[in-house]
Amino acid sequence: MADYCVTVAKLTKLAATGSREPRIVASMAEMGVRAEEMTRVALRSFQHRDVSRAEALVDLDELIDRANRRLAEHVLELGADQREWGLRMLVVSRCLERIGDHAVDIGEQTAYLVTGEFREFTDASHPEA
Repeated sequence: MADYCVTVAKLTKLAATGSREPRIVASMAEMGVRAEEMTRVALRSFQHRDVSRAEALVDLDELIDRANRRLAEHVLELGADQREWGLRMLVVSRCLERIGDHAVDIGEQTAYLVTGEFREFTDASHPEA
């Protein structure tokens, strides 16, 4: 997660100048809040050995995934003058989304610690209908 944070910081610094698209900035702000919330929930679930709290990460992950998809759609709508900035923000968005995925992984490991049974909360190779 820390490596993703470093990448976010570097790309944000590179993209500090130039025009910004408000919808993309808003989506990234939402994702940042979600990633932080997911990290806190994951750590609290581990601290308290709380499987139900760990399982709640799946719903939070869906919210951050939706925001990531929405941001990608907004980047595709950008004009040539904003394309480089948009692509950098797309990488930032992906980093935030991966932080959320790692929080879910912490939740899965917490459930394993408590129950002794490993299971994935979600399986990306078999999306639910």
